[in-house]
Amino acid sequence: MHTMRTFIKLASQRGVGMIELLVAVFILSIGLLGMAGLQAVSLKNNNDSLNRSYATFLSSSIIDRIRANPTATYTIALDAAPPVKADSCEGSSSNCNNTQLAQYDLATWKCSLGSHNDDSNCAGEPAGLLNNGQGSITVSGSEYTITINWTERLDAEGSPIITSFVTRTQL
Repeated sequence: MHTMRTFIKLASQRGVGMIELLVAVFILSIGLLGMAGLQAVSLKNNNDSLNRSYATFLSSSIIDRIRANPTATYTIALDAAPPVKADSCEGSSSNCNNTQLAQYDLATWKCSLGSHNDDSNCAGEPAGLLNNGQGSITVSGSEYTITINWTERLDAEGSPIITSFVTRTQL
């Protein structure tokens, strides 16, 4: 029994290698575009996570300061400027009363949020951690509510997306 084999001459297969190459380049470029998109989304999510970590740190920081000075009043409005710090509260051998220490703590906290970098009360302080960060502290009985807002990024229309982080604690 004879089987008939069909042989196609190499000369009649012109351009097949080029088409295979173009298809491979097309598939590779789609894969690379997908990887670039994944990287962009990952970068955005990492930045969001970093800002939330900063907000958690700043919230915990002021709560620790309130616990360390329980007889003072720690309230401040969201859009309020940092209070003037008492110079006597600087350093380890400070000589200030509870009210001055609370003002010092609030000023340091407000300056570390980020929206008061140019404020004269924040002179000498490191730049704030959050983009346009603002914070407030309210008290109801023994419950403290710490609210921290910041600008995450701009939406498609160019308007800022404000993110809010709220911590409530009983002291």
